Amino acid sequence: MSFFNASMMPATNTLIALNVSRDRRGTAFMVGPMGAAMFARFSLKAGFATVGVVMLALAALVAFAVREPMVEI
Repeated sequence: MSFFNASMMPATNTLIALNVSRDRRGTAFMVGPMGAAMFARFSLKAGFATVGVVMLALAALVAFAVREPMVEI
């Protein structure tokens, strides 16, 4: 898992840097660590459960909203 995280981090940082204005970049990079600290402050188990529910909802949204284009032969 740490290898996967390390391989994704440069791409994630690049996407953040490209989509956030220059004066707000420090704020954008702090969202992840501050969100994790907020979850840990209240309940780590509830934080993981919340992230799991959000990921399932996102998967359902993608399954219903994204359709493969029709390919004509």
